[in-house]
Amino acid sequence: MFSRLNPLFYGPLLALVCVTALADDLAFTRFWDVQTGAAVYGGVKLDSQRVYAGDEAGVLRAIDRETGKVEWTFDAGAAIASNVEVDDLRVYFHTRDGVVHALDKQGGKALWSFATQGERRWDYWDYYLSTPAVDDRQLYFGSGDHHIYAVDKRSGDLRWKVKTGNIVHGQPAVAGEKVIVGGFDGRVYAVDRGTGKVLWTFKTVGNAYFRNGELPGAVTVNNGLVYTGGRDYNVYALLEDTGTGAWNDRTPSWVVGRPLVAGEALIVVNSDGAMVYSYHARSGAVNWEFKNSYNMFSGAQALGTDHVAVAGLDGRITVLSLADGSVAGLYETDASQANRDRYFNDDGTPDYTGLRTLEDLMGFYDRQLQAMGGIPGEIAVDRDVIYYATAGGEIAAVRVGGIELPDQETD
Repeated sequence: MFSRLNPLFYGPLLALVCVTALADDLAFTRFWDVQTGAAVYGGVKLDSQRVYAGDEAGVLRAIDRETGKVEWTFDAGAAIASNVEVDDLRVYFHTRDGVVHALDKQGGKALWSFATQGERRWDYWDYYLSTPAVDDRQLYFGSGDHHIYAVDKRSGDLRWKVKTGNIVHGQPAVAGEKVIVGGFDGRVYAVDRGTGKVLWTFKTVGNAYFRNGELPGAVTVNNGLVYTGGRDYNVYALLEDTGTGAWNDRTPSWVVGRPLVAGEALIVVNSDGAMVYSYHARSGAVNWEFKNSYNMFSGAQALGTDHVAVAGLDGRITVLSLADGSVAGLYETDASQANRDRYFNDDGTPDYTGLRTLEDLMGFYDRQLQAMGGIPGEIAVDRDVIYYATAGGEIAAVRVGGIELPDQETD
């Protein structure tokens, strides 16, 4: 498919963006928003009280989930390009200067920082750094210095590090005694979380443009299987115990977002192809597929009992039926509504008029993402509320009316 295009425009120009007829079953009410003044790429993270998000100006914000009040901020001194991870006491995140920070969760006081050997971006579309993963003892993350790290979560002291073949920017998954993560060398690594011993590796297929089969995103581990996706357009399911391939499926383009397991289904989003796929999680059989309005770099999130939400770089959040992929509703950022005509043609395709070089294309993406309130990072969902952050510098909460909710637990 890519062979028909100029290799300089290898991925993003392939966005399949025909606009699908939209249902209006759901109602969306934004009940607070915070303007940061700087792009947010890493996404948002929830705990029971707050929303956390860091921006390209290096400011981390802790925001009350109900009111939108900013409770505290922390200036990291460098752009924050990972999502946030939290435990009962601390907040953890990764900055573009190669430093991982731990803060006190209640007041945002710096507790420790750990410096890697430095960061590196693969290319313009390598938006994210590795979001740390945490267990009861340690913090795990990858780095642009080609290593996977484990540090003591209380002190920040190094426990072990593993050398890989290239950049590691996905979030690791902790599964039993293993830490599992993929990297830009096209390998998935399973590492003993206590010792740092590599237990197994899996190598992706690769393709003509991405021979390494680079793995830029997070892995998901569920019911004995490891799910991830690559720039070689493939979705992979591996056996957790051995790393043996269980199944894979080739999609139209990159798979960057974290795969979502929802019941017996695996929901995977496709970046430039703008596709959403529902697979049978065990067999890989396709249940349904949906073409979204534009590129997606973040994974799907479960919404209520019967829906999933996906966010696009055009500032739209689309809610789909988990059963059949039909559209239940569409939310647009204000910026997307106001500025869509500046960047898209009447038929819904991006207006690439005048773009001649890769630099032209990157400039287009910079302008479009910011002007349209594009959502590059992970959204978060709790019951009927979606929380998101944009490249235009907005963090917001939207309540979705009309979805079925799981029973509320009672004492």
